[in-house]
Amino acid sequence: FPVIRKQNDLSVSQTLDKTIEFTFQYIDKFISKSNQYKGDDVILLLPDKKEANYVRSNKPNNFNYLIGSLDDYPKTFVPKLLFIINPGFNVDEYIKIASIYPSDDNVKIIINGNINRLRNGYYPGIFYPKLSQVSKSFYSKSVQAMTLSSLSLQGNKLASWQVRVYPNDYELVMLKSNQQVEVVYKSNKETDPTQLWKIANELYSNK
Repeated sequence: FPVIRKQNDLSVSQTLDKTIEFTFQYIDKFISKSNQYKGDDVILLLPDKKEANYVRSNKPNNFNYLIGSLDDYPKTFVPKLLFIINPGFNVDEYIKIASIYPSDDNVKIIINGNINRLRNGYYPGIFYPKLSQVSKSFYSKSVQAMTLSSLSLQGNKLASWQVRVYPNDYELVMLKSNQQVEVVYKSNKETDPTQLWKIANELYSNK
């Protein structure tokens, strides 16, 4: 995420731009459908001040939500809903997310943050002790609402994808020879990435 047709590799700035574009469209829809929040309840947080200033300068005219960064946010403001954009370039950003506005009364929605890495052991605890701690205390309780991640198989970067739209199952989809997409595996919980790759590779070899 985000998907750009005919382009496999995105730069950091391209990924941020597309994630922000998606977020601008998503926030209003989310709030209007939830009936739980109003504009004064919401804050949009970027990883650093420079990115926050960039968003302020490029936001739509009708985007009236508060904008800050993980380093610079209003301490006296008590949001009910936080949208956190594109964290993870620096692992310290994950640690900051767990500590800001620490309350069970708010909801933190992380967009394009590779949070699955924090739950599947991508960062070894022996090298990242603080990150390991918040992964267990905070991120282990999170729910992966939307997932779209590619699996490279036998040199094909786009051979297979893991897909999930909450509350549906996690699905493994594969591109068939006729260019149609087929669901080849389902699970009601996130599969260990090594195991998922083995399943995908075997199915890809036998297709």
